[in-house]
Amino acid sequence: MVGLREDLVVEGNRDPDDNGPCIDREAGVLRLHPKLGCLIEADGHLTSGPPKTRGSARTTRAPDFVFDMIDVRLDWRPKKGERDPFVWHGPRGGLLRRSGFNRRAWRPACDGRPVEPKRRGTPGHPGWEPLVPGMKVHGIRHSHKAALEAAGIPDSAIEARLGHAPGGISGLYSHVLRETEDRIVKALQARYEAATAA
Repeated sequence: MVGLREDLVVEGNRDPDDNGPCIDREAGVLRLHPKLGCLIEADGHLTSGPPKTRGSARTTRAPDFVFDMIDVRLDWRPKKGERDPFVWHGPRGGLLRRSGFNRRAWRPACDGRPVEPKRRGTPGHPGWEPLVPGMKVHGIRHSHKAALEAAGIPDSAIEARLGHAPGGISGLYSHVLRETEDRIVKALQARYEAATAA
């Protein structure tokens, strides 16, 4: 979702729920654009491009806290000068590269960081304890799956949310009902609220 943009609209899908703005708070969904939904590097520059697979371009229900975070990021962007349509930016306003995000944000958050005192020519940095030592970004998918299993969400709905298509008869006849999607969103919102209240 690093390539998430506020200016894109998905069109041309058979299911009308899969058409609309990529960030659709009113419908409670995020849509990954099939041609411009990912941030890709080409010739040393970052640009919008297609996701890795066709199945990645899908509509996903999201809880309110996700839209609140997106709103904060959109408000955080520079008010002057040229503003690009991307939601996620680095601390200096540039687009996030995978390697830089991992090195500068993800690894320190997961593995902790020692205090760096202010010295001549350096601002210093606060330190913190590790949150989840060694965790990889892909581990979020595993945590997401575990949280949904703990909430009693059916396997077919979890697999659909993660972008997996089960084979055989179950893949052919299994569909996720709206009330199951509602349960997923409520479970994730409740989990977030409990974690941030602690």
